[in-house]
Amino acid sequence: GRGTNYGEILGPLVHFVAEGSFTAKDSTGQCPKEFDVEIEQGGLVLFGVPLLSSAISGPGLVRVLYIDEDIRIFESPTES
Repeated sequence: GRGTNYGEILGPLVHFVAEGSFTAKDSTGQCPKEFDVEIEQGGLVLFGVPLLSSAISGPGLVRVLYIDEDIRIFESPTES
C-alpha cells in the first residue's frame, strides 16, 4: 500500500509529512503487526508550503501496537 505519515508541530500550519509505501510482514489481522516501509520523501510543511526532500528517505520497519478509527500507536523497533 501507500501512505503518508502526518504529525502536527504547531497545529496544521506547521506539520511534518513522510510519504512512501508499506508491506505487511505477515497476513494476520491483529495488533501488534509489523510493516516494512520505504520512505520516498519527507519534511516540513510551513504555512501550506511543502519543504519535502528525498534526503528523508529509505527503508524501515514500523510496528503497529494499536489502531482504531481515531488513533494509531506505533513504534519503530529498529534504527530506521
